[in-house]
Amino acid sequence: MPIQVPGKRYGKRLANSRVFGKSNMQMSRPSNVELFLTPLVDMFVIVVLFLMANFSATGEVLSMRHDIRLPEAVNPEEMQAMDVPSVIVSPTDIVFETKVVATTEGLVNSVDPNIHLLEEELRTQRKGLEARLGPKADEMADINIQADQDIPFSVIKRVMYTCAAAGYYNINFAVLSEEEAKEKTPEVS
Repeated sequence: MPIQVPGKRYGKRLANSRVFGKSNMQMSRPSNVELFLTPLVDMFVIVVLFLMANFSATGEVLSMRHDIRLPEAVNPEEMQAMDVPSVIVSPTDIVFETKVVATTEGLVNSVDPNIHLLEEELRTQRKGLEARLGPKADEMADINIQADQDIPFSVIKRVMYTCAAAGYYNINFAVLSEEEAKEKTPEVS
């Protein structure tokens, strides 16, 4: 038997077959493979834009609003948890996550210590937290408050009362340390 080139060999029964026969084995495949660059470049552009939109190079845990000036603190602690709901108290309105729940002027003139729309939103958030974590929800029930330094304490007191009424007892305030007051990076006191 002569020496043969290594490769696939089909039995005698399939040697004359159109699919597996010698004629199929002798056909050469094209050595040049075409790569469609336009869809590949489009895909990479979309991936890069998606990553740029979702990545924060500054490392800030809280998103800061331009109309809020955070108070300074002497002994702040760095924020640890990133998946904590936040209430933003600006000079004009009170915002939970992205929804405006009250106006600051309305709370200064109001007698009721509770902010009902904020409490509804917090209770909805709390139910979702309890559904995800079960019995550990009490340990993870933290909330961050970003309040402008010129807001009256009566407004902040009502926000804190509403947070406690909804089950968020561990309240963290976003502040600036004395060294970082120039850089405007938030920390928690």
